[in-house]
Amino acid sequence: MNAKLLPFYAIAMSSLVAVAAASDWLQFGGPTRNFAVPRNSDAPIENVKSWRANIAGGDASIVVCGERLFVSAIDFASDGTDAHRIACFDRLIGTPIWEKVFAENSFVSQDISDRFPVRPLSTPTIVGDRIIACGFGGSVRCLDRKTGELLWHIDLVKEYGSSPIQYGYACSPWSDGKQIVVACGGDIALMVSLSLKDGSLIWKCGSGLASYTSPLLLQISSKGIQEKSQHLVYAGGDELIGVDPNSGKILWSYVYEKRGLTNAVTPIVVADNKVLVGGQGVSGSRLLSIESVPEGFRVKEVWHNSKASPFYCNWIQLPVTSQCVLGFIGKTLTLMNWTSGEIIWQKRDWTDCNLLSLDSQVLAVRGDGFVGLLNVDEKGLELVAGDDSVNDRIWAPPTIVDRQIYLLGRSRMVCLPLIQLRKMKSIPNGTEVTSMDAMYGSRPERIQKLIDLAKGDSEFPVAEYMSAVSDRSVEIGEGDYNAIFQNLLNHNNPKAALEIALDWTQGSPYSIPAWERYVNLLRKSGREKEADDQISERMVQVTVEMTPPLIEPMPKQIFISGNVATLGPWKPDGLELKPNGSGIYTATFLAPRGDFQFKFTCGSFETVEVRTDGRSISNRRQRLSGPITLSTDVQAWKK
Repeated sequence: MNAKLLPFYAIAMSSLVAVAAASDWLQFGGPTRNFAVPRNSDAPIENVKSWRANIAGGDASIVVCGERLFVSAIDFASDGTDAHRIACFDRLIGTPIWEKVFAENSFVSQDISDRFPVRPLSTPTIVGDRIIACGFGGSVRCLDRKTGELLWHIDLVKEYGSSPIQYGYACSPWSDGKQIVVACGGDIALMVSLSLKDGSLIWKCGSGLASYTSPLLLQISSKGIQEKSQHLVYAGGDELIGVDPNSGKILWSYVYEKRGLTNAVTPIVVADNKVLVGGQGVSGSRLLSIESVPEGFRVKEVWHNSKASPFYCNWIQLPVTSQCVLGFIGKTLTLMNWTSGEIIWQKRDWTDCNLLSLDSQVLAVRGDGFVGLLNVDEKGLELVAGDDSVNDRIWAPPTIVDRQIYLLGRSRMVCLPLIQLRKMKSIPNGTEVTSMDAMYGSRPERIQKLIDLAKGDSEFPVAEYMSAVSDRSVEIGEGDYNAIFQNLLNHNNPKAALEIALDWTQGSPYSIPAWERYVNLLRKSGREKEADDQISERMVQVTVEMTPPLIEPMPKQIFISGNVATLGPWKPDGLELKPNGSGIYTATFLAPRGDFQFKFTCGSFETVEVRTDGRSISNRRQRLSGPITLSTDVQAWKK
């Protein structure tokens, strides 16, 4: 590094100079939408306290206005369907002030799994006395910031034909104080501008696939013209576009090498006229220069680096030199010269890292919740201070207001005062499992070890199992748990199996397979009355009403298959539906309260339901809380 470290207290104090005093964090990326904390040395440090609040599910950042913070989280409506929760908390002590739960679209084309359910990904935006929040199914809601009262609601799917994105809508709204601009996607509009007052349409532009990125402003300087023009830049799934924010006119576009890929990161405006864009569709990263020409604007590619492909996590411009950007690429934290595209260095141990620029330093939040304060330059990085107590999967950039770090994880929300980061010189070991690996099922070494131990003849280390499942940085799913459970039973260890079955059932109260395994083991252990009491308390009646696709000839038989014992579980011909004479097929059965997953078939998984274009769908999902009638339809059958 450039110089020896100062004593930690001095370092901490110098870091705090970079943090805004009573500054609001009203939108994705902070005050200037570039993940840079405003400089202000007047922020008070008295009475800074840490707190934690349990709030399930969220991959969006927190926004702050005054002494209140706002979060967007997953929930379920009263009828058990997917819902979007928007909540307000006291940011100083973490107590809830108000919360609103809204039914939200959830499409079978979106991946829904135990490991990665559809969840809110879009960071809300605060504009004056209003907060704008986008749900994972394409709903845009405007609420009164103080009370949570719903002022207006627009369904992008119904109003503008928005195409649902695989893991949920993620674009964070942009506003100039009068309009709200959001990504839409589909044949009607790639982006739409809505009136802040009532949600009415101001303009729409383009068409094509939306992505997980958010729009931002780019300043364009032109020769001989003193005033700079502003372009609203959006990286869709097919192309990057620059739009006049006043009219919606597309001023220029850049078509990607690989179209149809949503997993890009929000671009970085590195200088006037220059934008850095990266992701799978971009096939790495590219620096684009937007030049003013007589006929309008021209996009020039300055360089392309196919080896530098960011993936979901954010990038920042390095605070100590504006010619470098820092971001997570592959499994490394990477420093790159944005003027040339040259990779300067790459460091491991920062899996799924999101970043904030703190003037002369960088705040980094690793995917397992480790928070580090770093000195970074062209020679490398040096860890100054950190905190490893968060212990949660975090996949969203942090928020800082008045020297307090706010983090939203999968299971909790945390307030961590910057001054409480303790002095560190080496980063603690962390998971090498990225969020993408965890999503698609890569198994952590710690869990694999427990699975192997469950096969042995020696006593199973139940305490080690309890430690692993309580560590929220370790991804463990139903399949992992079931492998441990079955190995214990296969090797005649019912006592340990019952112990972890009870723990998993208590820790996953909505998991139907976990509960059914526990009840079956109670019965096998001779505890019949306990098993009967569990069944009596939890079973509810479910009626399914399904409208099949209008095709000829109609299937001879139609079945429902699902994750409950009364349907197999997951037998392709679990329970036959019968026609009721009006084109609807019905069936009634008992199922436990919890997260019910199901599909329709014509008797086998070779004839399971699919989308109209023939592509597979994810499992349908419904949270059962009481007797219910489910009405739905099938698009097509697999051929």
